Amino acid sequence: QFILITDAPVHDNGIDGDGGDGKSGYDIDDTAAELAAGHIKLTVVGPASGAPNVQLKRLSEPTGGSYLNINGSFAAQLSTL
Repeated sequence: QFILITDAPVHDNGIDGDGGDGKSGYDIDDTAAELAAGHIKLTVVGPASGAPNVQLKRLSEPTGGSYLNINGSFAAQLSTL
């Protein structure tokens, strides 16, 4: 179980045409698949809307991790884990 807390956009290599910004050598979906294959659950505490929300959910959901609102009641959300 890893917990990532951020409100920053995710950099993506953009090679597969999924709207990546080309600022990384890694692909969001490939990274999520590698985490899942390694039985690593990634829970993200991130923004409730916008591009970072969509990108970060692409990392958490395939791993079976949760997605928590960074502006929500942090203590209450973490206690659900």
